[in-house]
Amino acid sequence: MDNYVSNLLCHFVGRALNNDDDKFSLLAKIITEGKLKVNLATPDNPSISSTWGYSGERLGEVFQKCDCVCFCDIPDPLLGIHTQKYSKFGIGFSKSFLVKAGVRPVTYVPLHECIKECSETNTPAMSPNEYFAYLSNLSNTVLPLLMLLNLYDPINYRIISITRNNPDIQNVLQAFDCNITLPFLDGGVHQMLYSLLVAWSTQLAYIKIFDETLDDSDPDNYYMEREWRGIKSIDFSLNDIEKIYLPSTEYIAQFKTVFPSYNGGYYIL
Repeated sequence: MDNYVSNLLCHFVGRALNNDDDKFSLLAKIITEGKLKVNLATPDNPSISSTWGYSGERLGEVFQKCDCVCFCDIPDPLLGIHTQKYSKFGIGFSKSFLVKAGVRPVTYVPLHECIKECSETNTPAMSPNEYFAYLSNLSNTVLPLLMLLNLYDPINYRIISITRNNPDIQNVLQAFDCNITLPFLDGGVHQMLYSLLVAWSTQLAYIKIFDETLDDSDPDNYYMEREWRGIKSIDFSLNDIEKIYLPSTEYIAQFKTVFPSYNGGYYIL
């Protein structure tokens, strides 16, 4: 298993920076702050920020913008392709720590294979680009409408009033499936549908389109990342870090100077 998956998930920093010293400074800054931020512009905003306006060609995302923190699940000896695309300065955390922080694997969708819904709908098979654009337009249309209808729904209020005032009806409904009927009684049909659509949109944040025809070393071959991601900022301490990734041994000495109490491991790429 050592050559198949890693026991750590790694986050590499400084891809856009030009020199190693700047990348090291960024790594030290992140560790000092103890936070991996999903959105650098609004780091204190705990909510998920994703923007419909489909742009699947951009980084393989199904959103035009999707705030997330990304990790790779790649054994240390096999990190060469990944670090050539990103950086050789990184942090490794245990999977158990990151899972508790809400991190999980993405689902990869091949670019050149059409998607057909597993239902009896008349929705035709579409390319991933077309399909996620369709979902985008659908959500943009339905969500605002449900928000409006949820504000004023006399029919729904009448149903709630009848069921609450008639224990027999309420007991029958609850006998079928209390997990379905209780939210119906308390929040309304439109609120339930709205919650389902929000949940559906949230799950799309964990989907990534990749071009299966590209070479492994191609910068746009995202499948090679074995990506895990979190859609909320992650707080951590120095003791939570299992391993530091650096391009040369000289940076180990620098790291020990900045963080003398660090007791984790190192890996030189």
